[in-house]
Amino acid sequence: MAPQESKDFYSLSADVRRSLSGNGLFAAFGGGVGRFGTNFAWFKAGSTIIWIDVGAGFPDANTPGLQKILPDLRLLNYQPPTAIILTHAHEDHIGALPHVVSLVPDGTLVYASPYTIAMVRGRMQENGIPDTKFEFIPVEHNTSFEIGRFFVSTFFMPHSIPQTYSVGLRDRETGRKIYFTSDFKTQGAEPRFSQKDIRRFGPVDYLLIDSTGALNPGYADPEHDVIVNLEKTIKEWPGRIFIATFSSQIERIRAVFEIGKKLNRPVGLQGYSLKSHLRAAYAAGEFSIPPHQWKDPGAENKKSIWLLAGCQSEAGSSFHRLAHGRLTKFSLGPNDLLIYSGSMIPGNEGNIFESLNNIARTGAKVLGIATQQKKLHTSGHGKQEDILKLIDWVQPARILPVHGDPLHFHAFREIITAAKLKAALHLVYQGHIYHLGKELSEVAEINYRPAFIDGNEIHHDRDLYEQRQQLGKFGVCTIGIDRNTGTLLKLRYTGVVTPSYLQEHHPYLEYEIKTLITTYRGDGSFEQNKNLRKKIDEFHQKKLGKIPAVIIIET
Repeated sequence: MAPQESKDFYSLSADVRRSLSGNGLFAAFGGGVGRFGTNFAWFKAGSTIIWIDVGAGFPDANTPGLQKILPDLRLLNYQPPTAIILTHAHEDHIGALPHVVSLVPDGTLVYASPYTIAMVRGRMQENGIPDTKFEFIPVEHNTSFEIGRFFVSTFFMPHSIPQTYSVGLRDRETGRKIYFTSDFKTQGAEPRFSQKDIRRFGPVDYLLIDSTGALNPGYADPEHDVIVNLEKTIKEWPGRIFIATFSSQIERIRAVFEIGKKLNRPVGLQGYSLKSHLRAAYAAGEFSIPPHQWKDPGAENKKSIWLLAGCQSEAGSSFHRLAHGRLTKFSLGPNDLLIYSGSMIPGNEGNIFESLNNIARTGAKVLGIATQQKKLHTSGHGKQEDILKLIDWVQPARILPVHGDPLHFHAFREIITAAKLKAALHLVYQGHIYHLGKELSEVAEINYRPAFIDGNEIHHDRDLYEQRQQLGKFGVCTIGIDRNTGTLLKLRYTGVVTPSYLQEHHPYLEYEIKTLITTYRGDGSFEQNKNLRKKIDEFHQKKLGKIPAVIIIET
């Protein structure tokens, strides 16, 4: 899917382009800094441009009907990237790539781990993009290579998805070194993880570090602790077990299969994304069971374990469908156990608790949400002690927290202050372009403007979602006006008030709307209709106590 606006619309202004015309080292963020999702970091040294991650953002309660958010396309469209580096296969780091292929030359080099490559290829196939669009370069261990003016190093790190790595950049001309952590924690089972390699890369001039765990004290627990607790829980429960988790938690999913084999309990899979990740994991050597051997143990099998995709309870996901009685082959009851083995992404709590309550109403037991219960999930993002440890490893002169919102950034400031670190802290945000010199300086502001995928359209109109919220909350008032005479032809309220209220008050509503049209429509110009809408809104607020969306149709 390519942007449907003209390329000029997605171009940086002449003033911004001039500010980037020098030979310095620049960085910018098309997303992922100041709010979660749409991770896209952009580095420029002379004529060399490197993209690190091209991720998607996700809908929330404020964006009804939205499918995905794309990074600011003006940065992507500025100059072709010399190469793209993908640090791992989470959707908020790779999900936008298939939707911006028209901005990238054929054959562009993409450096990624085998697992990430397998996931990207799957996304491209889903979008009808030929496999030859990019030249994929597998990154299989800590290594170094050159991209234009940059010497690039990779450092595999523990995270919640296989084959994640951090990126080190050294600008050949200025000598400045950047360490970009991507998502990380310091304790986990990543076999290529080497603290010595990371220390050897330091000290660095700039550390761009994941701040997702900045609000939480201590260290992020290793996945091993969760697996031990899962095995104990599974062993103790005699009936069916359903486990809702992230589809990318391959280490945990692999462990469930191993536990099932050990305890003679068959494991079933529910969810397209779950199977997509496992296919990628099998292709990359992270999962040993080939797809043709994945068996359906049967819905009524009392010893079965079922892995469910969609732990954020997205509409249509297996977890959501099970909770709402739409996964019809299952009928839950007191002999069933639901393990919530995930975390609630901010904004999704309402949907998740609704699903968990629905499952509890069936009599099934629910585990994984109470603090006194055994730990059945751990984050892939380092907490405060992980953050301090990594800072100690690379000894940065300047620290730029990324992958967080303002709350996380300010918590990060408190961490740095409490630890009395000498490194300078800079809070950076999307929509700004920075010069990474001896001092950090802002060289341009581009008024951050993400793009939205909505059906078959890519657009940037935030007002659309405000209109949908208004429609969802207050309904719609449709007003038909005769273009020639300016008289009211039709007045209809849909989803605004009850039928009985409307039947009683419609004559009065019609009289008042007619009066407003006569008084404020004027010549029917845009400005006149804008004023008319304002007066109609004021009337509705006074009479109805709410402001429905108003659609004026002139015929």
